[in-house]
Amino acid sequence: MSKSKFRAFVEYRGPDGGFQVKLSDGDEFELSEDEQEDDDKSQSCYSEINDSESDITGPSPRTDLEKRHQKAWYAAKELVDSEQRYVEKLKLLGDTFRNRLIKEEVITNDKITRLLANVSSLYQFHNTHFLPQLLESSRDWHTTKRIANVVRKQAPFLKMYSEYTSNYDRATKLFEELKKKKKFADVVKEIEKQAECEGISLVQHFICPVQRVMRYHLLIQEYKKNLQPSDADFDDTTVALELVLQAAAHANEMMKKLDGFGKVIEVQEQLGNSISLVSPGRELIKVGTVQKISSTTEKTEDRFVFLFNDLVILASERKMIGMAKYKLRAVFSAGNMQLCEGDNLEREHSFYLRGSDGTGPKRCVELFTPTQKEKNDWVDAIFAIIDEAKAHSLTFNSSSDDCALAMLPLPGCEVKICGEKFTFSVRVGARRMYTMTAEDETTQMRWLAILDLAANAHLKNQRNSGSEQSEC
Repeated sequence: MSKSKFRAFVEYRGPDGGFQVKLSDGDEFELSEDEQEDDDKSQSCYSEINDSESDITGPSPRTDLEKRHQKAWYAAKELVDSEQRYVEKLKLLGDTFRNRLIKEEVITNDKITRLLANVSSLYQFHNTHFLPQLLESSRDWHTTKRIANVVRKQAPFLKMYSEYTSNYDRATKLFEELKKKKKFADVVKEIEKQAECEGISLVQHFICPVQRVMRYHLLIQEYKKNLQPSDADFDDTTVALELVLQAAAHANEMMKKLDGFGKVIEVQEQLGNSISLVSPGRELIKVGTVQKISSTTEKTEDRFVFLFNDLVILASERKMIGMAKYKLRAVFSAGNMQLCEGDNLEREHSFYLRGSDGTGPKRCVELFTPTQKEKNDWVDAIFAIIDEAKAHSLTFNSSSDDCALAMLPLPGCEVKICGEKFTFSVRVGARRMYTMTAEDETTQMRWLAILDLAANAHLKNQRNSGSEQSEC
């Protein structure tokens, strides 16, 4: 029996004729090696079909508009392809890895949350909403020339990345600590053997969500390069770019706030929790060493200065092992403090801090630095927070209140209408109750509605020990 060799060719016959498949079992299209090379150079419209996949894209674009649309399509396709690859990464972390940890009870639920944050929510969002909509738009792109409307609609949800991004450093540190435990390490090794890990360590995949929002910005920016204001997708692309940048900025801002919050906690722990420093808006500005002059013996001692945006704390180093690193010596509130030029003839570069913490007795401390530059740096920094505190006090009424009189957690409180006109009460537990009066009935109802909503709100991560509470 003789063998018959068939070859298939696709011939393009113009816009009206389209593509037509042609078969040949002879030598009609057999070419010599030299003829094949010439054929490649002339870019014949015949293309051999073999067993491997081939994308038929049609003839090369002939007009500038066609070229621009083709580049825009490639950019849109890269957005979708990139999203598909990314969803697989999220599935690896938020589904495969997380479920193994839960199923085999490798670590507690609290540690799983600290390790993976909200990666499961990210996976559900991308896999269930974002990716399917991008795929649908990409299938219709050659007709609609639109895909950015999907990004525009979904971009506000990208602010969810703030939680994951702000947790990233703590998560990677916890991962390395947990790997010291055999049961956890064994699970990690098994996951890393899977094809989805692509031969790299599991912890390296943790960075993908951190980089993703800015990756969207780059992809959409590339897409916009090939659009004109007259294109159907131009306006949506412009808005989508702005929204993605806002989401990235939100994540970065959250990282900065949490980083600052962590520094405040660290100082509090170094002082042996002898003072409560955690407060909304409090930031650590400067840390350093100055010399303190004794008012009785004229001897000098080292003092560590922790300068916050509303406080100055002086501390001395403890020598005993096993105790807190620093001993609290003095606290000055920016709103109750004066900065005075030094008058010590034997000690250059001296200055005084006078005032109190706002509740205790007033005191005066004489300090000095080795150089004039160091003195200037400290004086300028301290004066800046004093000046800011004075400016802040001017925003209050004539009673000069410069801090909240009280605050209480809203979730779980009881809100009721009182008998007096436009009056309502807020009660927390059995001992604390605040009664307030609004200007009119409409304002009263609005306050009641929003307070009742907050009182019965379901807090994010409420089941975890580290849940946050809203306060008024």
